[in-house]
Amino acid sequence: MQGPVLVVSPLIALMSDQVAQANQRGIKSMFFSSTQTLNDQIDNALYGRYQLLYITPERASNPLFLQRIQQLNLAGIAVDEAHCISQWGNDFRPAFLQLIELRKRLPQLPVIALTATATTQVVQDIQSALELNKPHRFVGSFTRKNIALEVHATPNKNTALLNALATKNSTALVYCRTRKQTEEVHRFLQKNEFETTYYHGGLLQNEKENRLHQWRKNDRLVMVATNAFGMGIDKANVDTVVHMSIPSSLENYYQEIGRAGRNGKAAKAIFLYHKKDILEAEDHYIKSYPKADFIRQCYKHLCNYLQIGYGEGHEQTWHFSFLDFCKTYQLAPKKVDHVLRLFDQYGLFKRSPLSRLDAALQLSCAPQKFKSILEHTSEQKSRLLQAVTRKYPGIFDNEIRCDLDEIARRTKLPFSLMVSLLEELEREEVLVFLYTQSDIQLTGLVPREDQYTLHPVVKNVKQLLEVKKKQFAAMQNYLVHSGCRQRYILRYFSEETTEACQNCDRCFDNKKSAFSAEEVEAKILLTLEKKALSIQQLQLSLPQYSSKALALGIDALFDQEKIKKNSLDELELLWD
Repeated sequence: MQGPVLVVSPLIALMSDQVAQANQRGIKSMFFSSTQTLNDQIDNALYGRYQLLYITPERASNPLFLQRIQQLNLAGIAVDEAHCISQWGNDFRPAFLQLIELRKRLPQLPVIALTATATTQVVQDIQSALELNKPHRFVGSFTRKNIALEVHATPNKNTALLNALATKNSTALVYCRTRKQTEEVHRFLQKNEFETTYYHGGLLQNEKENRLHQWRKNDRLVMVATNAFGMGIDKANVDTVVHMSIPSSLENYYQEIGRAGRNGKAAKAIFLYHKKDILEAEDHYIKSYPKADFIRQCYKHLCNYLQIGYGEGHEQTWHFSFLDFCKTYQLAPKKVDHVLRLFDQYGLFKRSPLSRLDAALQLSCAPQKFKSILEHTSEQKSRLLQAVTRKYPGIFDNEIRCDLDEIARRTKLPFSLMVSLLEELEREEVLVFLYTQSDIQLTGLVPREDQYTLHPVVKNVKQLLEVKKKQFAAMQNYLVHSGCRQRYILRYFSEETTEACQNCDRCFDNKKSAFSAEEVEAKILLTLEKKALSIQQLQLSLPQYSSKALALGIDALFDQEKIKKNSLDELELLWD
């Protein structure tokens, strides 16, 4: 092809990673970022002889870009993660709908749209939104034959996680819903001597890059992450993906498990959940979803909080505390979080997380007095000051940006207590402590025009809620579905098949159900002769039998008064 291809992609981090990989392969590539003016970058694209030009949908619809698009002599347009173009798809981004302007400016160019997870409805929306007239459709099977799907309802997900990872040599990806859960699971695995690291949206950019690099290079075998660790993650030798919480949709889930087994070898996707997880997930994804009146109310409060006047706010940036905002106006945090996500999605505000670790320190006492201060202050303050000076030796002379989380780990002090101690030391004029409580950065993308600004959000919120309900219902049904799991997912994506995969837990359970009840009961008694076991331990000791077969066997032995439960809630033989 003569000329570069324009690749429209939703995430800057994803584009950055793909540009780096393309350049390593000798495919000259660049992406349009916010670090330079758009004019300068277009000039660079014009004269740089690039093969691939990556851009977000928002920048692709910029009037200046559209004005100069003819100069680039493009060979084609590729729309990546094209499911974002449909409000029936996962990660809907209204900015993708503006890509029709590119089509109008360059009607002769070939266009390709690509996605890994699209239902029939989403495929139709992609064709319609991009005005693809009788396009060629290339549909690969959604079947992932080398990935064994398992779902386990368990009262103790941490213990089940250790069993799921099997050995400390497995390369794994463990998905959690919240930052707090991510860090807790990471610490639990560390205590059990697994080589782990973690990743979520609250980390500093250099921390994210370092942790991703550690995992890719196998310096850390297990990555515990939220779905912020998402699109574009490509590592061939992941043999296990574990979900510790319930995703909002099968689209999300299937994308995430697709990071296992990319080398073609046998891999596992293991889902661990407790009954309360379903209620919590429904509350997070569905019940906390905001109504139109709440969206209007939230927008009004946000403009007042940030002091945005009518007609103002375009291209301004603010740092603010999410929890303080919710507290000031007595708003439910979960609903506010959804509203801010909608504002980001519909191009009202660009939302970026700020780390609570963003802080600066400088010792204001003379070095010669420092020893005396250590001797006369409390043990906790002394430990804190020593940790700070060892970690940051230049702190006597300069204001140093500090990683408070690292200091908390070194001192073994709770984070809130450590912050309080630093504030006390500042009042005592031992040091200067600059610490922002801001945890969110918002950038205004449009001027404030109240109802006109909110119209696209309010107009679609009811329909979006219905989409969320259907997606979550399908996700719930997957957990309790009695048939082949692979076949259930294929049918969700409109791929009909009568064949069972023979590789998921349901297919194995069907094979195991062929054993007679007498054989199962005899095997349970033989196993309990050695020692008392919990039900879960018994299941692990007898993997050849299905959970249902074992449950029936245990009930029968209780009825026959051959077994009982001891004070530790373990099964043991009941001797005559």
